[in-house]
Amino acid sequence: MLLFEYFVGAYFFVGVLALIILRFRREGKVVNASFWTLVLIPFVITFCAHQVLLFGWINFLIYIALVILWPSIGEILALKTGFVGAYSYQDTPGPRVKGLPFSVILMWGLILVMSGWVTLALLQIINPDLDGTARFLFYIFVTPTVATAFDLLMDPVMTRQGHWRWDGEGAWYGIPTMNFIGWFVFSFMAVTSFALLGDPYIAMKSMLFSPFIHWIYGWVFLLLIIELTLNAISLRLHGSIIIGILLGLLIGASLSWLTFVI
Repeated sequence: MLLFEYFVGAYFFVGVLALIILRFRREGKVVNASFWTLVLIPFVITFCAHQVLLFGWINFLIYIALVILWPSIGEILALKTGFVGAYSYQDTPGPRVKGLPFSVILMWGLILVMSGWVTLALLQIINPDLDGTARFLFYIFVTPTVATAFDLLMDPVMTRQGHWRWDGEGAWYGIPTMNFIGWFVFSFMAVTSFALLGDPYIAMKSMLFSPFIHWIYGWVFLLLIIELTLNAISLRLHGSIIIGILLGLLIGASLSWLTFVI
């Protein structure tokens, strides 16, 4: 297990350096493709391997099913009924089910996983001795809040880049407020379903203190936020820039605390 963690940590360190070099040498869309290739796809593989090693195949499959189920229901309902506003996916890669690209479900899963890491890291920093009920409430409310904040950064950038299109006008760069309410609600359902199966803080505590694993979760999320914030700067999306800076500071502070203080 320790050898696996050191190998993965070294891989991501090299990947981060490569991405930084690409950021200054390539155009935006090439950088985005390189980001998926160098960081996010290996992150998915690493996450799956680590979860199976820690919790076993059955718990891992249950977790993945819950992470996929609720966002898929929300997305398909939204596409068919327009209850969050009328939108459609345009230049979004991958196969589709009922008009929903598989890459979007993968994105939901990544965001929920990394938002959950932020929540558990904050819980460890703020008060690791909270009782079970307080931990449960903290987890199911803070995780969807972080995920929704991330969408406030991501959605305008992806819309401006042509990955999906909103019909009509909305309060946040043309995006309806109901979209972000939907993000919170379906994220809440997903993480609550998971938390009802067992205390996520107890289950994932070993991950937080593993030599490189918490570094991987935190730094990949931070790197994704930096990439989106840089895109928001180039697109002059000032609100998204502020959200990106705040999220970056939150995750950077959490990583620093877990690395150097605890």
